[in-house]
Amino acid sequence: MRPRMFAIALGASACLLWSPIPAGAADVVQPGESIQQAIDAAQPGDTVRLAAGEFRENVTITTDDITLRGAGSSKDGTVLMPASTATPSPCTDSESDEVQGICVLGAANTETGAPVADVTISDLTVDGFSGTGIHAFHADDYTVAHVRARNNHGYGIAGFFLSGVRFLDNVSNDNAEPGIYIGDSHDAQAVVLGNTSIHNGVGGEGFGFLVRDSGNGLVIGNHATRNCVGFNFIDTGFNPVEPLSNWTAAGNTANHNNGACPASPEFPAFSGTGILLGGTHAVEVTRNHVFGNRPVIASGLSGGIVVASTTSLGGTVPTDNVISRNVALHNKPGDVVWDGTGTGNRFKRNLCAVSLPSWICDH
Repeated sequence: MRPRMFAIALGASACLLWSPIPAGAADVVQPGESIQQAIDAAQPGDTVRLAAGEFRENVTITTDDITLRGAGSSKDGTVLMPASTATPSPCTDSESDEVQGICVLGAANTETGAPVADVTISDLTVDGFSGTGIHAFHADDYTVAHVRARNNHGYGIAGFFLSGVRFLDNVSNDNAEPGIYIGDSHDAQAVVLGNTSIHNGVGGEGFGFLVRDSGNGLVIGNHATRNCVGFNFIDTGFNPVEPLSNWTAAGNTANHNNGACPASPEFPAFSGTGILLGGTHAVEVTRNHVFGNRPVIASGLSGGIVVASTTSLGGTVPTDNVISRNVALHNKPGDVVWDGTGTGNRFKRNLCAVSLPSWICDH
């Protein structure tokens, strides 16, 4: 995944951002009316449009080729919030009763069952759910664009077992878990473009962007601030045959991710990390701006751009990663930090002041 793929991905993303509302769109759903009823009545190829205003409802999408489009994610647009009594959904956690705001659901058996495909969610706010704001499981060619996910007790926008995922120009803030997440996706074919993630998961899993145990994607032109880690690419051994691999992170900013996330059964302590490559393979980090990430609690993974082993988490050592042409300054304990594990990791033409080891910076 090198420059030619950038051009293809950006072109495709532009088409998605500016595509008109498809023909055959359903009537506009008004506040007080049921979004779920409109979704259940929709046929593949339909768009369910939502008027501006507040909707108290959780929604589940299991039909292919459905678009759910609001009237915008501003304060005058469409806002989805939890009802006093949740709409029954297979996505509701049976143990915790956590309710997902919008759930996009394919077959539970990812080996033999079919994914849900060609679902798009855009132009709305998802606020205050007890689970994740927008949750997807086993979805192909799946898009979330121009959405604000805030104040949810799970993730902001998250997906598992995805392929062909596009997260475009979303804002995820003040969620209790990571703001934007892709996990367990062997061939994600992801485009994560132009998103902002602010103050997510602080005190717990405080990651602005979390890519875990997944392969193949572009993370371009995003911004992360006030999390514990801005961008976390991490292999934890979910697929021991193929570690997290083949991502490009370019043109992002990771500034002042100085939250305090104490150690948990799943992760060590995190604080003050801009971009982390944990046990990754063939990940390119280039032309990013990483400023002012400084820990406020002790963490062995602090720094501007950090390359480290995750064998203690069940993962592996970092191999064949390229960290080049980044500007990283005013980070602690260093602007670029490598723990010395793994092979084939290359550091080229990075503008930084302090690195560990000291030879990495191009002063």
